[in-house]
Amino acid sequence: MRNTILFFLSSLFICGLGMAQAPIQIKTEIQKTVSPFAHATIPFAQLRDNNVAFSGMPTDLDTFKIYATTSHRSYSMFTTYKAGRISAADYFKSERSKTLDTAFFQKNNLKTRIYCLSGLKGGNKVMIVDANNNQDFSDDQVFRFDTSVYFNKEKSWKTEDLPEVTVNYEGYDGKTVKWYQTPINLKPFNPNYNYNGPNRVLDRLLTPYFFFRVRSGQFVLDGKNYYAGIRIEPNGDASYKQEVIICPIEEADKYNSRVETIQGDSIELNGSIYRIKFSPLQMDTITLEPLGKFDWIGTVPGRIFPNFHFKDLLGQDLTLDQFKGKPTLIDFWGSWCGPCIKGIPGLKKLWEAKGDSIQVLSLAFDDNPDAAKRLIEEMGMKWQHVIVPQKTEESQALLRKWKTNAFPTLILLDSRGKVLERASGVDKIEAMQQKILDHAINWR
Repeated sequence: MRNTILFFLSSLFICGLGMAQAPIQIKTEIQKTVSPFAHATIPFAQLRDNNVAFSGMPTDLDTFKIYATTSHRSYSMFTTYKAGRISAADYFKSERSKTLDTAFFQKNNLKTRIYCLSGLKGGNKVMIVDANNNQDFSDDQVFRFDTSVYFNKEKSWKTEDLPEVTVNYEGYDGKTVKWYQTPINLKPFNPNYNYNGPNRVLDRLLTPYFFFRVRSGQFVLDGKNYYAGIRIEPNGDASYKQEVIICPIEEADKYNSRVETIQGDSIELNGSIYRIKFSPLQMDTITLEPLGKFDWIGTVPGRIFPNFHFKDLLGQDLTLDQFKGKPTLIDFWGSWCGPCIKGIPGLKKLWEAKGDSIQVLSLAFDDNPDAAKRLIEEMGMKWQHVIVPQKTEESQALLRKWKTNAFPTLILLDSRGKVLERASGVDKIEAMQQKILDHAINWR
């Protein structure tokens, strides 16, 4: 039987675990070819500051806006707090798990933002990234994209054809301020991203996107070959988060064989526990620090899904244990997620066909509960629902614990709460739903 890789939060450590084994050092490199770990598309956020002076903007565009992302989330949160846009309580709650030198942040103005000008000219979208971070767009390369590609679903860009830009930004490693460089790939549109508001059509056309190539390497443990990579994921608030992904090389195409975790958290490999460490700025080495042996119940097929406690839409207590005795399909979604919304009719079809033999529970991780409730009503989603804030530390910890970093995700449990199957992404979810409809999954 193959060894199962499990992820769990560092709060579950047991004191006194041995440290006899030497740490595993994994060197990583940027992968120019297709990586076993898919990259994530990250949106730039529209810049709303009035105190940034730019020059070199094109004068011949029909319309344009300036967007930004940040290379240092903690510093960005600190400046947001100092500007009065979030409270001190929210700031320290967000950053309480990090060791921060706020005195340094107070004295220094770091150039951690990456700016992108995005505009329209006739039938083209124009993107300019301030790659050298001098707030002047006249000395940066101009990229043009045909907007008809957005409206023609038969046309698309290949990942390897998207333009690459090397961006410069300042970073603080706890000792000194340094300039760093990293290549990003620009993506002009993302039809799967859902926008709300009166200007949603223009926002969809103007919003620029980018992604990082995965940095990855290989290592051997107990005679088994593994991939290890650092992937950049969207984090909201115009920033992103760094995730470490590890999986056996021969099972790289199987989602359930992967562990996806973050700096300081832990994984199980071959029955042993390792803490993840890496430099968030260089990202050139991943260290697996051995902590000893541990046996933990997790969220991959064959394991019992951990119980949880939420409030339903009526404010009543709801736990996963209440669903035991009958197979349960857990649906992770959000009103902000285009693929989630497109998948609702398929989920409704399954519920209508199998509602007498299977329970459905939809967990919406959503910071706009009114939008989620409106969709539930309009789409006729008449099963059990829970709506929880998406961007809180507690919610993000739960998603990491449940190995759920993609939306939509479906997890099928048997009558005892054991995971039978899970799927992420439209194609895999549709295949899983069809298997349920065809009685191809034994959940008794």
